[in-house]
Amino acid sequence: NETSIEVLTCLIHLAEKSPSFSLDLVTLHRYGQPHYIYRMNVEIIQPAGTQSIILIFRTATLNKLTFQSWMHIKLLLEKIFRPTSYIHTWNSNQRDLLPLVTNYLLTENQLKQIQIIDLQKRFQYYFQRTFPNEFYPTVWSLASAIKTTFNECINLTEEQYQGMKLK
Repeated sequence: NETSIEVLTCLIHLAEKSPSFSLDLVTLHRYGQPHYIYRMNVEIIQPAGTQSIILIFRTATLNKLTFQSWMHIKLLLEKIFRPTSYIHTWNSNQRDLLPLVTNYLLTENQLKQIQIIDLQKRFQYYFQRTFPNEFYPTVWSLASAIKTTFNECINLTEEQYQGMKLK
């Protein structure tokens, strides 16, 4: 289903008012080709006491949009990824965000101007201070951090998680 222009317009206004967003990219890698964004999850972080809004962009369906809807989505992405926004993501490596450019969701200039908040570094600091005698990896996946902290699995079955090794 295509999101209505009215809903997209409302989301654009919400994004204009919010200074902070969280971003989660689900990418696929095809041999010899750049990473392909399968799904992009964006949270419009709202003030305390207000529920945040999660936007799920499935890139395979973006090329099926009407021109008017595509223009509204591009405007929404411009509001989210403006230079004054703070983007909370698990990894601050801009190279990991390059699929946003190769999938035509952002320009290289927009990507360079993004203010990234690295949640992985903050989590490492928290974990080291909270559990000083525990073994911890130098690089955490988001799934392993959530499993270790909350004993919960995200996007993985328990069997898939058991196959992951903390390194």
